Amino acid sequence: MSGVQMLMLAGGLPELQVSVAPTTVSGNGSTTTSGGSCAATTGAAVVTANGGGSVTYAWAFVSGTTAGVNATFSASTTFTRNAAAGTAAGVPRNYTGVYRCTVTPSYGAAKTVDVTVSTNHTYTGT
Repeated sequence: MSGVQMLMLAGGLPELQVSVAPTTVSGNGSTTTSGGSCAATTGAAVVTANGGGSVTYAWAFVSGTTAGVNATFSASTTFTRNAAAGTAAGVPRNYTGVYRCTVTPSYGAAKTVDVTVSTNHTYTGT
């Protein structure tokens, strides 16, 4: 689920709003070895508003191809994927996966936002 969510808690307190920007992130990596492994890094940030008191963050893999989450318990994180490049020079091999950040407030219900992490891994041929 992506976008902004807002409700009122019982007692008139505003419920936490959560959004992420961007909802799709991309990174590129290259190698001079045909089919060789290379790293691609990209990042996203969760924004909270309106209530909930103090909050905690937890990023988790949902589906697709995994990547490393470099700050698992932070609002802002980067993702690094080490993966094989293609075997044809200049033709990228794409990997895509979805990660979810669960934002848990000190009061009220937890909210989640999803980020699609897409990386291209290219053999440069040189």
